[in-house]
Order: sequence, then structure tokens, then C-alpha cells
Amino acid sequence: MRKTVLYIGMSLDGYIADTRGGVDWMTGQNETEKTEETGENGICESENQISLPGRIRSFAPEDLEQVMKLWLNGNREAHSFLPRKYWESHAEMVKEQLLCAEVLVYEEEGSIKGFAGLQGNYLAGIFVEGSSRSKGIGEALLNHVKETHPVFTLHVYAENERAAAFYRREGLQAVSRRKEEDTGREEYVMEWRAPIAGTKKRAPVSQDFQTS
Repeated sequence: MRKTVLYIGMSLDGYIADTRGGVDWMTGQNETEKTEETGENGICESENQISLPGRIRSFAPEDLEQVMKLWLNGNREAHSFLPRKYWESHAEMVKEQLLCAEVLVYEEEGSIKGFAGLQGNYLAGIFVEGSSRSKGIGEALLNHVKETHPVFTLHVYAENERAAAFYRREGLQAVSRRKEEDTGREEYVMEWRAPIAGTKKRAPVSQDFQTS
């Protein structure tokens, strides 16, 4: 559906248009720039580089201890509806998987503040240190994943409303809902598809639905 925006106003000299016949002065932003920077869902789809004091780099074996600490603490905090022992019992298996997975870490002053782990086109998770959240680290890691993986999926517990809302805000869609075998908890399968080349439209996915 084509969106029509109607502006009603008048400048001090009694005219709306500027000397070139445009009305950009009313919005404070050039309409062409707005189209290039914003997708059909109002989500920034440009390169959108977030200014952070640290850097994103590939995982190295010596990062394992810090990454595992983030993984364990992050899961405990985000999934209070599951017993702590559940995550502790999976720690050794996750250690082995990390050494074989594609892992990106965000490092700041020699300390790892966050990481993202992938297995092929499956995003296993994004984890950020508690005191470093809401600073753009998770978004920066996700943007990096989008740049290298035009299509990927992830699973998120329905009860983890904060994470589900974050991924929706960043343009992912819930394509199905299922019950996880290990825990019996409901989870969403979410998907990212990069815009089709030359357009702002994405390849079609299954009908989305609300998490609330």
C-alpha cells in the first residue's frame, strides 16, 4: 500500500515551497535521504554504523573464559523461568561448540563486553555484559551479522519478552512458534531476510504474529 503524507503549513512569507519548489524545510530532512535510510517498517537499513569505544573482532581461543562467563550469566538473568542448573549442565557442551562456531566478540579496553555466536545461518544468541547493556553493543553485533548473513534464523523463548522485542525492533520476524523439547517452553523461530537488491522490500516469509 502506498503511503501518502500530507503536510499543512505556511511560511512567514505566505508560501509553503522553498525557492526550488520543495518542502524539505518542513521536515528538516531531505525526502531522498529519508527513503534511503529508513525501511518499510521504519527500521534503519543503511550501514548504520554505531559509534562505540570498542571494536568487534573474531573470537580467539583465549577469549573462551570471558565468553563463557557472559553466556552463563546472560542465560541466568534472561531466563529466570528456568532453573540455574539447566544452564550449568550445558556449559561444557557449549564450550566445545564455541570452538567450532563463528563467534564475534565486542572488546573494549581489553575486556569482552558482548558476543554473538552463529552456526551457519543460525544465530545461537547475542550476549552482553549486564552493566554494558542498552549502549548499542547488541545492536552493533546484530548489524555485523546482518552484513555477512543476508538470511538467518534464531530461536527465542516466548517468555523472554525483552529479547523478542529487541529482535522485532531490529527487523526480524517471527515465522513460527513451537515447544522446545528440552524444557517444554514455548519459543519463537525468528528470521532475518535482507532487502531484495535495488528495493526496500524483503523476500516473503510466513505470516508474522504478535508476541503479546
